[in-house]
Amino acid sequence: MLLKDKLMTALTLWCTFLMGYIDTYAFLHYDDLLVSAQTGNLVLLGANLRNGLSVIMPHVASFGGFLLGAFLAEALVEFTTKNSSRKFSVYILIQIIVLFGVAYFENLIGVYGFAVVLGAFSGYTLTVFNRVGTTKINNGIMTGNVQKLMTQLYRVIFLREKNAWSVSRVILIGVLTFIIGIFTSALLYINFASHMMMIAAFLSLIVFFVIVLVGRVPQK
Repeated sequence: MLLKDKLMTALTLWCTFLMGYIDTYAFLHYDDLLVSAQTGNLVLLGANLRNGLSVIMPHVASFGGFLLGAFLAEALVEFTTKNSSRKFSVYILIQIIVLFGVAYFENLIGVYGFAVVLGAFSGYTLTVFNRVGTTKINNGIMTGNVQKLMTQLYRVIFLREKNAWSVSRVILIGVLTFIIGIFTSALLYINFASHMMMIAAFLSLIVFFVIVLVGRVPQK
């Protein structure tokens, strides 16, 4: 596997963890808000229509931010397609800037600002980091991943397809990583509710330094 493929795999799994972490925090801290799982966010939006605009607007803001983030991320991917593995450092650096910004100004921007920024952040992350090995996964919305996992398992069991086992294993790792992010966030929230975004920012900073160091290692 090439270095860029290894980096993409590692970063996709990291971002899968991060999406589980952030979505859980948003759900707990902002009255059932979701920023990456837009299927659930839209369901909550519709279910709360009877409760008035003040209740549904954070969900609208999250959805709008997600659309914008995915759109701009695709432009970034196209712009950096020809670059080397250094592009991954740029991708993570953008993450770090956003996370530290939210961590410092979360009280100032409020729920609407949080919903827009983290919705855009999630759209960006899901667009940029979406591959483990040669298998594409959605690292923030598990419904499609679980469905694909079960169809691939059918092919493994009944059709004896070797490639299907490789795909199902990758998807299973992704789903489990997302779940670990959820439980980590839920446990940390008990004692560190006011520091959750700062923790995410520092973890991303560690990932950034690892990517820089790996990128400087001479390849044989």
